[in-house]
Amino acid sequence: MPLTIDRHRMIRTIDERIAHTDSPRQRRNLEVLRRHMEGEIAADIDVLISTLSPDCEYRTYGAPEDLSPRGHDEVRAFYAARAELGQLFLEYVIEHLVVDDDAIVTDGVMTTILPGRSMREDMEGFCRLVTRLAIVWPFSPDGLLRGEHSLSSVIALEELAADDVPLELRAAGRSHV
Repeated sequence: MPLTIDRHRMIRTIDERIAHTDSPRQRRNLEVLRRHMEGEIAADIDVLISTLSPDCEYRTYGAPEDLSPRGHDEVRAFYAARAELGQLFLEYVIEHLVVDDDAIVTDGVMTTILPGRSMREDMEGFCRLVTRLAIVWPFSPDGLLRGEHSLSSVIALEELAADDVPLELRAAGRSHV
């Protein structure tokens, strides 16, 4: 039976918080984060970049340096590579959401369906990667994201049977690598 991945779940969580946020600055930050997430889901790198300050910096703690791009050009190349590898098909279940004037913090479980070979050379087809993910989303005074500072730990990595590949990936003609 195909897995179901709700790619818009994180956006609904942000929308719920926007609906209950009185602070104009915090609402603006949430709306920018929402637009950033929309860009990730659609693999629309231009939308994603439009949410970032020119001096943006990604930090992926405990990961190789190439997973911590800086500036628009490096971030653009980072997301282009993720899109090319098929690594942007994900669901982020945000369990904790903290919002203040200068940053947003999200914490939850991310499930990503990606080509197995992008994780290990011996993996055929697709795999499911489940991680615990905490992200600090700092904001510049002008209301743009200064990047993403993340820490994650792997909960599970497993190969998927062909029948388990989500229907959306099958419909896109990506049921195999």
